[in-house]
Amino acid sequence: MDSLIENSRISCLFNESKSNLARVFEEAKRLAKEDPRRVIHSFKVGVALTLVSLLYYIRPVYYDGFGVSTMWAVLTVILIMEYSVGATIGKGLNRVVATVLGGSLGLGVHHLAKLLGEKGEPIFIAASVFLLDLLGLGHRRLSTVAVGVAACLCVSMFVCPVWAGEDLRHLVALNIELLASSLEGLSTEYFVENDKEGEDVGKDKKNPFKGYQSVLNSKSTQEALANFARWEPGHGQIQFLHPWKHYLKIGNLTCQCACRIQSLHLVLNSGNQPPLEMDTTSRLVLYKLSSESGKALSDLASSIRSMTTPSFDVTVLADKLKSIVFDAMLVPDTLKLATATSLLIEIVTCVERITGSVGELAQKASFEPHKALVDTDPTEAAEVVVLTMD
Repeated sequence: MDSLIENSRISCLFNESKSNLARVFEEAKRLAKEDPRRVIHSFKVGVALTLVSLLYYIRPVYYDGFGVSTMWAVLTVILIMEYSVGATIGKGLNRVVATVLGGSLGLGVHHLAKLLGEKGEPIFIAASVFLLDLLGLGHRRLSTVAVGVAACLCVSMFVCPVWAGEDLRHLVALNIELLASSLEGLSTEYFVENDKEGEDVGKDKKNPFKGYQSVLNSKSTQEALANFARWEPGHGQIQFLHPWKHYLKIGNLTCQCACRIQSLHLVLNSGNQPPLEMDTTSRLVLYKLSSESGKALSDLASSIRSMTTPSFDVTVLADKLKSIVFDAMLVPDTLKLATATSLLIEIVTCVERITGSVGELAQKASFEPHKALVDTDPTEAAEVVVLTMD
């Protein structure tokens, strides 16, 4: 009877362990699908901890090795191992500098205690709470911290590296793409005459002009990535002393443009005011103003993502947008239409600033020339992006 109870208990424990293990695998599978880099980062942390743990076996703890100071290498890995290479390098350098400064301070106090003589030295050392064998302790502590930092840097840079600079560049390009889709969505939603069938189709779609909201919330992320990217070495097309601060400048301009788009959306979608009414000419001018700005932003995003120069001439784009703006100034005949037109003109100004800033980035970062500009005439390439008005 007792054996049956024991067997059933063991069977229950086995089934429970099996279900828990299956649940862990399902959770890991879900995380791998959502963001594979999180799983890779976990693997990298495990590799770094394994490397520093080998100190226990290479040089025995209780003999002529690092002693209990080996644990500081493990703690260093836990403290400084970050998601990206730049963040790991930054925290690693801070850790080493702090350890060196702390050791230097201890050596300074030890030297000062010797200068006080035989009577003052024990009192000063006791007051400073310093142990015997100070030089050996500091050497072991600094050595183990250096080993931990070196292990983290090697694993972070050579095992599936995650570069903060690449994330920053793709984030800036994504924000510009979101602004472009917002402008194109606004132009299609409010400046195009839709029949009943088109209106029904539009109701089923998600609003594409809501992308500006994520742009407004990404400023802190851009600043953090730029700070981490400054610590990273050159890799791929990214050269040493890459102009990371210029990405922040473009990010600030995109936030300003997103604020204008948000204001325009609120004006056009205001429930307290009558719907926007305009004739065919006014509708065409505003449609061209928003759609051409969106097309220019899409090309700028592609330029940043591929690290190539824009596929259009900046001066030609500016002249074309100014001609559309001049026609837009003649449009307003109601307060709501005048407000929408004024905001669109401000958006065009922001687009011109973003275009100029991307051009400066292309020069400073030595972007490769766009293939369309190499193979075709510059005036023909400009006509691909900017439409002339009849």
